[in-house]
Amino acid sequence: MKTVLILNHVHVECGTYQFAHRIYDIVSESHNVNYKYFNVDSREGYLYLLKRWEPDYIVYNWHKDRINWLLESDITEDRKHYFFFHDGSIFNKYDKYIFCGEFPNYPTSVPREKSVLLPRPIYNYDGIYPVNEVPTIGSFGFATDHKRFPELVTMVNKEFDKAHIRLHITSPYFGVTEGYNLPKIVAECHASNTNPNVKLTITGNFVEDGAMLKFLAGNDINVFNYAYADNPGISSATDYALSVKRPIAITKNNLFRHISSNDILLENNSIKDIISKGLAPVERFHKLWNTDTFREQFGGLFI
Repeated sequence: MKTVLILNHVHVECGTYQFAHRIYDIVSESHNVNYKYFNVDSREGYLYLLKRWEPDYIVYNWHKDRINWLLESDITEDRKHYFFFHDGSIFNKYDKYIFCGEFPNYPTSVPREKSVLLPRPIYNYDGIYPVNEVPTIGSFGFATDHKRFPELVTMVNKEFDKAHIRLHITSPYFGVTEGYNLPKIVAECHASNTNPNVKLTITGNFVEDGAMLKFLAGNDINVFNYAYADNPGISSATDYALSVKRPIAITKNNLFRHISSNDILLENNSIKDIISKGLAPVERFHKLWNTDTFREQFGGLFI
């Protein structure tokens, strides 16, 4: 049985961190691969883990400003070194790059022979699904301007006579900076909620994945109203939304290209219209990307 180190950075309140952590949650139940997962903040800690576990493979959740202690000389021929792809930040030396869901839709520096395509890491949610008295529209994410939470509040206020908006917005690990201002975004959301028959609930405490899934399952639809961007990565937010099998609404953003269709685009549909379509526009992804499929294909890289 091969030993595989999955190495993450230490900044928990970060989308890239949560991506690798979620993958380990899914694959850790494997009986065919010996996975070891660690959050590492220094090269000294990294070298200790190599000596302690003598892995056959290392999978790095590398990003240029999160695992900046890794050296090209650390990528040696005595074991295989795989990297997760995020947003175009590429380490210069590697054996394989792992892409999930879809390859970027414009060229990267990673040659196809060094590229691996896996499913998206989707959880298997088996928790409760409350029945809501009024239409309940939810969204979540780190506090960034481009996610346009206040505009979503305005949208619901205009479209619904009565509704409940539930937002879970948290600060990223680096705190308040330009474009990342939780108090400002929360204040703008409340200012946008002008319909007295629309209830707005905003929470901001960072929660573990189980609590996040329960929150999303409590909404009649989960909406991601992102401003347009050409980022070559893929949004992890929709992984959680797919996991709970509730309707999803998105915008024309490259981060959502892997699930995008006219049926769920806010540019082409009202929120009510997308709710009425149920799961039909996304149900194929529940079959393509599920826990068992991901665990099997990920493990196949090391067997």
